[in-house]
Amino acid sequence: MNGIEAPRFPDVRVTLSLHKRKRTAIVVVGLVRRALDRAAVPENVVELYVRQALSGDYQNAVMVSAQWVTIEAAELPLDERIIQALMTGDLETAHRLYQEETRTTTEEKKS
Repeated sequence: MNGIEAPRFPDVRVTLSLHKRKRTAIVVVGLVRRALDRAAVPENVVELYVRQALSGDYQNAVMVSAQWVTIEAAELPLDERIIQALMTGDLETAHRLYQEETRTTTEEKKS
């Protein structure tokens, strides 16, 4: 799997929008918490996730979330480079790759 471990709950999927810079750790954790609740994950396990995810900044919340659930980017079929950037918490690279992919897709549609 290219050195990337599967999340603890791979069937639980959360979509994050990479282009919305106003995301906060609280927003990310809230989205993941609701998804875990919907998947009937026990409350004590969800609380462990919340403590880990909120133990740092926004990047930490995204990295921890990616270890627990499958993170998908809105409006973009993720390729391995974007997934790897998300998993390592390199949001700047993930955002740049997203913008390049969007630009390429737009140019292809114009052709």
